Amino acid sequence: MISKLSELEDKRNKDLEMLVLLVLGKANGELSVLHLQKIIYTIWRFHPEVRKLLDFEPHIKGPYSEDLNEILREPTLLKDCWEYIPPKKSSKSEKIKGGYIKLIKEGYRKYEKMMHILEQKSKED
Repeated sequence: MISKLSELEDKRNKDLEMLVLLVLGKANGELSVLHLQKIIYTIWRFHPEVRKLLDFEPHIKGPYSEDLNEILREPTLLKDCWEYIPPKKSSKSEKIKGGYIKLIKEGYRKYEKMMHILEQKSKED
């Protein structure tokens, strides 16, 4: 039973991390945490499969997901794909944005591979 739950959690995390990777790649590799929260919330609102991955709650800066926040700062399966850059202490606007998530070399490589697979799949359909 615990193994099955662990497998489900790993799949959920992998799917969520792949979604983050896709969004970051399409955004040229860097977005603020606040913007990632908003983009993924927009996808979440309209895509039933994404709704199964995480929940959002009301927040002063807009909808917020603690699960997403944790994945952004400490990915579990795509550990080598992006880095969290904390906000500069002297910048109020940076603090509001919650820092940045930036793709690193392996993240770009996995993003390109994912896009290639998606392109091949769309040609088959």
